[in-house]
Amino acid sequence: EQFRIARKIVLTELNKIQLEIEDVLEISFYIFLLNDFETIPRKRYLKRYKRIEIEVVLSYEEFRIANEQKTAIIMKHSIIDSILDYDNKNIERNSIELIKNEFSKYL
Repeated sequence: EQFRIARKIVLTELNKIQLEIEDVLEISFYIFLLNDFETIPRKRYLKRYKRIEIEVVLSYEEFRIANEQKTAIIMKHSIIDSILDYDNKNIERNSIELIKNEFSKYL
């Protein structure tokens, strides 16, 4: 339940971001809550669909002990940090910088 509430808060805020970029029509985030499990999140660009897909890994323990407001902040910052760390040679540099600038406004 706590995850759904945080997700709704974050989506409401981040859906305000409107990007007019030819290289990117969609940015998808896959959020995983992991407990005692290590993995490397994937970040990829599907050129055919002009979609960026980013996996975001959150600590289950940190998420579990936080209140509703804190869980939304944890989720939002993790998503934005993932975007700020994103790079791809198939997307023009200025397009990536525009995406990063727009998302960084929400930190």
